[in-house]
Amino acid sequence: KGETLPELFNKTPRNSGGFGLRDVLTVDADEQTARDAFRMIIENGVSAVAVLDEDKKLLSSITTKDIRLFKSLEEAAMQRLTAEKSKRDTDTDKNPKDHLA
Repeated sequence: KGETLPELFNKTPRNSGGFGLRDVLTVDADEQTARDAFRMIIENGVSAVAVLDEDKKLLSSITTKDIRLFKSLEEAAMQRLTAEKSKRDTDTDKNPKDHLA
């Protein structure tokens, strides 16, 4: 499963020009979605969040790069769904009797 990190890694330097450390943002792999992680990244102005298992051990991280990849995949899926719907609508227009329930 996950990896236990030393206490030192529970804090990260502030990048906002302030001094000191702040808590590392985390998401629970069993209870939160990738969208939750993306929202945390954007709302908090950070570059990543840690993904933890049920024992609070590190499984992975989600970064701003993952957001860009996810958005690209989501857009590709939406384009495909739109194209398939358009094709079905065209087929229905050609043969309306074949599609009556």
